Order: sequence, then structure tokens, then C-alpha cells
Amino acid sequence: MILYLGPSLGGSFLYWQARRSGEEAWIRSALRGAKSLYDFEHLMLLAVVASGGVLLWLGDWSLLGQNWFQKKLFLIGGLLLPVEVWDVAVVNGKLSPELRRDSLSPRVLAAHERVLTWGGALFSLAALGILWLSVVKR
Repeated sequence: MILYLGPSLGGSFLYWQARRSGEEAWIRSALRGAKSLYDFEHLMLLAVVASGGVLLWLGDWSLLGQNWFQKKLFLIGGLLLPVEVWDVAVVNGKLSPELRRDSLSPRVLAAHERVLTWGGALFSLAALGILWLSVVKR
């Protein structure tokens, strides 16, 4: 999980620090670095999801009958994965082409900031819910 969360937080930090400066060259440079971290984050998400599936496959499927585990999977599938799909679409579909052309439109920056802001809020809520369900197991 650290390999999944760390790059996302690091990339976001790089971007917001550069954005605060207002210097376009620094923003582009920070976004290039952040893009590499985001790509690693997306690979780690696939690894986390795959490892969870493998653990279920190798382990005891009775976990799926547990109410708390079903809620946890619902939060992952209902909140985290859609936020990540949105993130991948913005980063790879909008941000990457702009960085290759060495230009940044305000529209793309706004889309990136929406993902960071709203995606971060939804992700935080889901993560807190998952943590609560993991501890309380109800």
C-alpha cells in the first residue's frame, strides 16, 4: 500500500509546490516529475488489486461472506477504482499529450486540479471507511 499511496502524495506535493510559485517552467517540470510518479502509482494499484485477488484465490473464500469485507470491497469498487480510472484518464489522456507538446492549457491544469482535489477527498473518505471496517469488522 505504501508503494501505491506514496507516489500519489509525492506527485501531488510536487505539483502544488510549483503551482504556488506561478512559474510556468517550474509547473511543467514538476508535472513531468509528477507524471512519472502517477504512472508508478497506477502500476502499484494494479499490483494491489491483483495481490488481493491472489490472496483470496489462495486463501479462504469465506471472507466474502463477511459483511464488513463486502462493505470494504464495495468502497474499493464504488469509490477508489472510479477515482483511479478518472485519474488515469486525465493524466494519460489530457496531461501527457500536453507535456509532450511542451504546453499546458488552463483547461488541462483545471482538470488535473479537479482530480487532485475531488479525487483526494473521495479517496480519503474511502480510505477512512476501509480502515474503520478493517479495525471494527462489522
